[in-house]
Amino acid sequence: MEENDDQSNHEKYNTNAVLTKTLAMSAGKIRKHESLFDMHIKYKADGFITKFREAWSKNVSFCDPGSGINLRDYPFKLCTLQDFICNEGDIGNLMDEIVREVEWKRLHTDFLEFHQSPDLSSVISHYLGEFYKYLREEVMVWMERLTGEKLTHVSASCSLYNTGDRLLIHNDCVSDRRIAYVFYLSPWDGVKAWNESMGGALELFKEDKENFPQFPAVEKIPPRNNQFVFFHVNSKSWHQVGEVLSFDYPRVTINGWFHGPGKKHPIVKSSSNWDEGIQNTPISRRFALSDWISQEYLVANTKKDIQTHIEQNSQISLHKFIKPEKLAALVEELKKDSSHLVWEKTSSACERNCESLNIESLIAVPGIMGDLVQFLLSAGFFHLLHEYTELDVSGSNAKSPKCFVEIQRWKSECYTMLVNSSTASEEGANESGILDAILYLNEFSDAGTYIYVAHSRDTNAIENDSDMSDEDEGDADDDGPLIIKPKSGALNLVYRLSDMTRFGAYVSKHLKMGDEYVYVVVCSYKE
Repeated sequence: MEENDDQSNHEKYNTNAVLTKTLAMSAGKIRKHESLFDMHIKYKADGFITKFREAWSKNVSFCDPGSGINLRDYPFKLCTLQDFICNEGDIGNLMDEIVREVEWKRLHTDFLEFHQSPDLSSVISHYLGEFYKYLREEVMVWMERLTGEKLTHVSASCSLYNTGDRLLIHNDCVSDRRIAYVFYLSPWDGVKAWNESMGGALELFKEDKENFPQFPAVEKIPPRNNQFVFFHVNSKSWHQVGEVLSFDYPRVTINGWFHGPGKKHPIVKSSSNWDEGIQNTPISRRFALSDWISQEYLVANTKKDIQTHIEQNSQISLHKFIKPEKLAALVEELKKDSSHLVWEKTSSACERNCESLNIESLIAVPGIMGDLVQFLLSAGFFHLLHEYTELDVSGSNAKSPKCFVEIQRWKSECYTMLVNSSTASEEGANESGILDAILYLNEFSDAGTYIYVAHSRDTNAIENDSDMSDEDEGDADDDGPLIIKPKSGALNLVYRLSDMTRFGAYVSKHLKMGDEYVYVVVCSYKE
């Protein structure tokens, strides 16, 4: 459900300008008049409420296409009601106020990107205020009758998704939320019901045996004017708002939760901790660094300059680090997708959506990809990193240096979440950090972009950070995130202290990558 707690790479529209344009296209269709909200009489009938409550309590489906009622029991309990408000003119009035009076806040984190209004309890505009009052005083009582849930209060806000906006997989299990709801507004002539090509559907996921969501979505509910959707919030209610693909119309909803007493939802813990994989010790196989690395990065003065830059900035981007002939051979082998290259998804959909190469299968069969992995694990490369950073991953003071290597492939809709790092929880993390080495083997726009943020910002929206210039890959101001952008053959080194974590930015469908992938080697070294 759209998050109340809390620019992609294509051009964003001015929010109010888009809404004004789309409303103008339906000039004369929206009439202003004074009225209180009321749901369709069929949803208030005692007969409907009795049948619905029985189906809801038994967790079985209940469908009546003629009246627009559809209660699903799979993958979790969710109901859609069509023509919810009996007077559609009131929806036009709501939209009119949303266009003219809402003060939008841009939200942007690892898993969401859209605009949101303040909570409607604080909004003083007429129709929005009346709608919130209707939710609080009438819909909540009706919802108690339908579901048997004891409810205490309602939260509500407006959400607006422009092109490229989305809300990735989550289950809404926060605090005392009991019933989540979405009311859709699309009162424009010709687009009252969205088609699949416009995106923005509410996508539902089934869970695996460990209660984590699985790809792909098993159900998609597209936006539709005057549609009301609600579901029971629990550990199984995995869902997302798919990326909006329409350039002409925004996705607009009023959404939130009905809250209630009782046991609070348990915190869903990550099934993976990527830093736990830093277990590989340096191998003894000898490599000539000059066979793999451009000569300029092996010169003593350059090594000293790199060390100084990392000491001052905790990061550096080394362009054209891998020699061109090696880079070409690596990409060629990856694109052939030989039978010994085993790609797999190693974690749940709420943690990331990108494939990793099975490292054991690589090492077992001769090939340049296996050579690359062993090169990155070699004592010689550990020593080069020591010269670049003065970290004790090699040298006389080194005790038990270790490394983790992962080869990922990225395409549209790929991402990783902030759960991919947890140095703050590691014993001794305050004394020494982790050196991340991100190596891009090829590039395709921003596919495979990594973003580093401080732990203090993990749970808050990253606002206005999407306006960063393409000219300064790997740079950031003192308060903003660090952006690592893909460049073929570039090695990016980031010294990650315990107050930092990273995620891989969502790859927009608008990149139209087709069958192409971006290949990223992600390594972590610790003393």
